[in-house]
Amino acid sequence: MYGQFCENYDESYPVLREESSHDFHRFFALSYTIHDTVFEQNVYERLMRTIKHKTSRFSALRSLYTVTCRPCSIE
Repeated sequence: MYGQFCENYDESYPVLREESSHDFHRFFALSYTIHDTVFEQNVYERLMRTIKHKTSRFSALRSLYTVTCRPCSIE
């Protein structure tokens, strides 16, 4: 499990480096590990595009912190 956490952390770091703190980044990697999911940048970007497309400009769902609470893939 620790190996998967490290993999998720390393894979997500370039994507979130400018957008989050180290504490949040660790939480992000941990949430993916708990759900036994491997971080994939293209899935994350597709999820963010879908949220931005389906919500208004001032929606709370546009926050990056909302997305990371439950990692999933959009099909």
